[in-house]
Amino acid sequence: MLYENGYDNISVYGGGWYEWLMHDDYPVQVGDPASADCQHTTVGELPTGKAAK
Repeated sequence: MLYENGYDNISVYGGGWYEWLMHDDYPVQVGDPASADCQHTTVGELPTGKAAK
């Protein structure tokens, strides 16, 4: 779907969020990207290893 909409720098991450959490240096975004309180951090900086709901 992304490729059909013009994106070409994409990849499929087979392990999903569970696999992503195995790497402390991977980037994560917490919060609504359209709001002022959106934060960019790493998996290792998350307080519980999980993004807040």
